[in-house]
Amino acid sequence: MGLPVYALVVGKHGAKFHPTTLPDNQLPFGMRIEPGELIGHKMSMQQLIGALLNSEAGRQVVDQTGLTGRYDLKLTWAPEKHSANPLAENNEGSNNGPSLFTALEDQLGLKLVPQKAPVEVLVIDHIERPSPN
Repeated sequence: MGLPVYALVVGKHGAKFHPTTLPDNQLPFGMRIEPGELIGHKMSMQQLIGALLNSEAGRQVVDQTGLTGRYDLKLTWAPEKHSANPLAENNEGSNNGPSLFTALEDQLGLKLVPQKAPVEVLVIDHIERPSPN
């Protein structure tokens, strides 16, 4: 049994980005993230997920792209999207830009597919107020 997640997969037309051209002697990776924009250099798919998707997608994201390299990426989207169905057609954010889901597919050739998968969860079975010192 699993919990609802999004699987990050390569879309039907393939990835729309290329491996980094930065030399190996430069920083391991660099990233700038602001509401509605992510620019990354030498990023892995796990770093993309960690930087952006787990918080923006509304549920955990698992990498099923099969991409193991490092990539230069640029992604822009409308950050304020609070739809009950983020995968719906024409689901646009308040800034007249594409939703994160649309931007991922159009700009990077990646897609978020809803699935169920085993995920780690934290269970708190007991809690007490601390005693006064």
